[in-house]
Amino acid sequence: MQKKFFDYTPSWRAILSISASLERLEAEGIENVYKRHLDSKNYCIERLKSMGLEIYVKDEEWVSPTVTAVKVPKGFQWKDIDKRLREKGFVFGGTFGEVENLLFRIGHMGIQANLEILEKGLNALEEIIKTQ
Repeated sequence: MQKKFFDYTPSWRAILSISASLERLEAEGIENVYKRHLDSKNYCIERLKSMGLEIYVKDEEWVSPTVTAVKVPKGFQWKDIDKRLREKGFVFGGTFGEVENLLFRIGHMGIQANLEILEKGLNALEEIIKTQ
């Protein structure tokens, strides 16, 4: 039997990361993971609405359980919000193309599907929105 080798060096860090993620998934249980993502999505939507911000998707049923797109509020520039969030230690996602500067994204996926983390990030966003 002929030995076969990879013709490239595998990313062992990526393999170990995937392995660790799968172990966490198995320990938590898929149903619990899915519920945690839905809870994070719902919390995010409710907090954003309480700030007077508008979700990009018209029907909340279609909002992803892993990321929420939000319209940049009138009177604000995304680059300014982004800069101030980063100063507070938070990074939300901007957008590109036709919706650049019109929307931003809040990720709540994987270990970031965590109500404590979301609360801190949304508190920072709310503080920025209220102080301008």
